[in-house]
Amino acid sequence: MKNPMETILELLRRLNGNISKKEVDDLKDAYEMSCEIYGNEQYITGEYLSTHVKEVTKMLLPMHPETKIIISALLQHVRNPEDLRKIEKRFGKDVRRAVASLGVLENECRRSHSHSKSQLNKMLLALSEDVRVLIICLHDHAHVLNNSHHMEHKAKIGVAREILEVFAPLCAKLGIYSLKYTLENRAFSILYPQEAEDIEKSFEAIHRKNGNLLPSAELALTRTLKSEGIECEISHRKKYPYSIFRKMHKKGITNMVDLYDLFGTRVLVDSVEDCYRVLGILHRTYRPILHRIKDYIGMPKPNGYRSLHTTLLGLSSESLTMPVEVQIRTNEMDKEAEYGIAAHWNYEKKGSSEPLINKMWSNRMQRMHAISNSSSMEEEDIHEEIADRIYVLTPKGDPIELRKDSTPLDFAFQIHSDIGLKFKMAKVNGAVAPIDHHLENGDVVEILVRKNPTPSEQWISICRTKDARARLRAFFHDKPNKKIGARK
Repeated sequence: MKNPMETILELLRRLNGNISKKEVDDLKDAYEMSCEIYGNEQYITGEYLSTHVKEVTKMLLPMHPETKIIISALLQHVRNPEDLRKIEKRFGKDVRRAVASLGVLENECRRSHSHSKSQLNKMLLALSEDVRVLIICLHDHAHVLNNSHHMEHKAKIGVAREILEVFAPLCAKLGIYSLKYTLENRAFSILYPQEAEDIEKSFEAIHRKNGNLLPSAELALTRTLKSEGIECEISHRKKYPYSIFRKMHKKGITNMVDLYDLFGTRVLVDSVEDCYRVLGILHRTYRPILHRIKDYIGMPKPNGYRSLHTTLLGLSSESLTMPVEVQIRTNEMDKEAEYGIAAHWNYEKKGSSEPLINKMWSNRMQRMHAISNSSSMEEEDIHEEIADRIYVLTPKGDPIELRKDSTPLDFAFQIHSDIGLKFKMAKVNGAVAPIDHHLENGDVVEILVRKNPTPSEQWISICRTKDARARLRAFFHDKPNKKIGARK
């Protein structure tokens, strides 16, 4: 039986071409380290944790991720501070940070029943300084959902609800529509089994009445465009059940056939010029529904999606009155629509170690914020959190929210004022850290305290949070005559 790591390497070579010997050695070491650390530990799906991360890694491979991301995916469930130090020593600080951030996300998701949807959203986006962490997290949840049949009913429902409320919308923000639809439909069938069954029955009834509508529409498109000398690829699809369910509720529609985009086709061409040429040909040949013409090439969606959309009548000989949506785009646009921002894993700015994917994500979020017409403070809060918040863990795994550049002293005061005032020393990821050390997402922080409060006035300049500084000032104001230790 073939070693699972060999299978991953074969897939990687086939998808990404030749990979260097160093990358091969790094991947093998990461896989061996994951097997050693996880041992026979079982995951919430009932499978071995080592099996789970291997399958998540396979799901990521078609996106052509860089080696660091595969390593982070393999090691994403490592939590022990000593093991995290081993990861940093072997694979570097970026991988350790990614793994630590994934730990924060997993802990918060498991506790999310006690938090609101907006709180989980804020945490996800606050941890998106490296957006690649979010992409790993999304695929991890996709694999959990795919294997949820082994979970208890209550746990399965909780995962499905979290998918629909938080993770599928995050996929949309990232532009990863292929994963978004996969997540939505699986979660929809778990949360709303009767509604999902009713939609499938309605589709069957429509097909009985209208025949092979989509193959007929695809054939008509092929003949029309071929006669005009257009080189293209054409495919078709029916609307996804959860999208139907949501749109019918939003628009107050009771009959599925009243949806204009129930059936769709996609035309892939070589250039932007060909996109507009195809649109003109189709509007000359068939009857367009005017309010259904959308130009997302000239005006892309905030998440980067580009395509031309039009809805036509008379496209299918099986039913001249059934509307069919046609999406027209280049192959590059189609890849970006499927993988979103993850289509740009490996592009890096020359002379910089920062991946372009992170810069693109930051710019995209700013754009979405700038054009948002929502008056909801939730969206405002989310964007603020991206800019200035981090999440670190207590030794028990509880996530603690702090502003960026916070110190162990800030962490101590956030836990409790008495712990801050009695601060003796801090351990960050298992190692003693200076009192003014800047904490990062995913750090595990342990505070050791003295018997009695012995703060120094110097601590006021060390603290980054207002609450900690205010508590220290109040302490010195209340006890002006008490001799205070000058420990730093």
